[in-house]
Amino acid sequence: MPEAAPPSSLSGWTIAGYGLGAAGIGLLLTVPALLITFYLAQVRQVPPLLLAGGLLLPQALDYLSGPFIGAYSDRSRRFGREALMAAGCIVSAAAAAALFTAPAMLSPAATLIWTALAFAVLVLGATLFHLPHLALAAELGGCAQDRGRLIAARMAAALGGVLLGGTAAPALLEIWGNDGAAFARLSLATGAAAAGFMAIAILSVQGRPIARAVPVGSARVSLRQTLADRPFVVLALAYLLQTFGAGLSLAVWPFYAAEVLHRPAAVSLLFGASMGMSLTSFVIWPRLAHGLGLGRAYGLAVAIFAAGAMLVMALGSSAPALPAVVFAVMICGFGTGGLQFLPFQSLAECAAAASDEGRTGVMTGIWVTGEKFGLAVGAAMLGGLLALGEAARGETIVIAASVLPLSLHLASAGVLLARPARARPTDRSSAA
Repeated sequence: MPEAAPPSSLSGWTIAGYGLGAAGIGLLLTVPALLITFYLAQVRQVPPLLLAGGLLLPQALDYLSGPFIGAYSDRSRRFGREALMAAGCIVSAAAAAALFTAPAMLSPAATLIWTALAFAVLVLGATLFHLPHLALAAELGGCAQDRGRLIAARMAAALGGVLLGGTAAPALLEIWGNDGAAFARLSLATGAAAAGFMAIAILSVQGRPIARAVPVGSARVSLRQTLADRPFVVLALAYLLQTFGAGLSLAVWPFYAAEVLHRPAAVSLLFGASMGMSLTSFVIWPRLAHGLGLGRAYGLAVAIFAAGAMLVMALGSSAPALPAVVFAVMICGFGTGGLQFLPFQSLAECAAAASDEGRTGVMTGIWVTGEKFGLAVGAAMLGGLLALGEAARGETIVIAASVLPLSLHLASAGVLLARPARARPTDRSSAA
C-alpha cells in the first residue's frame, strides 16, 4: 500500500464532473429496473407471462452490440470516446422520456411493445455513453492514485443516481397520482435529469490529455483476447450472477410495499434505507478488501446480506412492522455495498492492464452488457415468479425479496473463489 498518495494531476472539476456521468447512468437504469414491471403489470394490465418475455427480447441487439461498441471506441480516432458519450446522452435521454408514455388507447400487448422498444433504445443509448465513460477512468489518470479517484467518484455518483431514482421516482409518482399520466411525467423528468448529469461529464473531460494504446489486431482479436483472459471472465461471471439478484431485488420492492406492507409509498423508504447504507459502506469496504483480500471480503458481504435477507423472510408476509423491515433492508444494503464495490475494484485492475493492449473498451463492453442483462433478467424473473406463485402471492413476493437474491449472491461468491489468485486486487494494488 502506498505510503501517501501523490497530488492529483486531475482537477476537482474533472474528477467530480466525470463521476456525475455515472449518476445519469444510474438514474437511467434504476427507474426502469424499479418500476417498469410495476407499470406494465399494475397500471397497464399486461399479463405476467407476456411481461416476462417481452422485457428481454428487445434488448438482444444491445447485449450483442456492447463489446463491439467498446471495440469501436478503442479504435475511434475521428470520433473519440467523448463523441460517443454525447450520442449516448441524446439517445438514452430521449428514450427515457418516451418510456412510460404509451398512449392510453393502446391494448396491453401494444403497450408492452411500445415500452419494450423504448427500453431497448434507452439501454442502447446508455451503452454508447457508459462504455467510453468507464474506459476513460483507466486513461485520464496518469497514475494508480488518479485512477482510483476517478473510480471512487464514479461509484459514489452511480450509487447516488441509483438512490435518486429509487427514492425520488416513487415519491413523485405518489404525489402525481400513480396513474398513467404520472408515469408519463416521470419519464420526462428522468430523461431531463439524466441528460444534465451526462452533459456535465462530457464537458468535464474536454481538453484533458488521454493516454490510449493502439489496439493490437481487429475488434474480433481484441474480443477473443478478452474472453481468454480467465481472471476477467471469472470476475465477470461472478458479477453477472449477483446482478441477477440485484435486478430481482430492485423489481420486487414496489410489490413488497404494496402487497406485503400494504403501504405503497413505503417503497421510497425501503429503497432509501438500502441505498443509503450501501453508500455509507463505501467508506469501509476498501479497508476490508485490503485487509482480508477480495475473496474473504466478498464472502463477508454475502454473509451480511444473508443476515438481512433471513430477517425479511422471518418477518413473513402478513403486514410485518415497517421499522423491522427497514432494519432488515439496511443490513442487506450494507452487504450490497460490498457486493458492488469489490468486483469494480478488481475490474479497475483488469482495465488498467487491458489499456496497454488497447482492450479497455472491449472489456468494459462485456462488463456493462452483462450488468444490464443481469438487471433485466432479475426483473423478468419476478414476472415469472408472480405468474407461478399467484395462489400464494404474498409468500412469493417475500421469497423473491429474500431467499432468491441470497441464493444468487451465494452462487456468485462460489464462482469468485475459483478466480486465479494472481489477479486478485490485493496481489497487485492496494484497496483505495
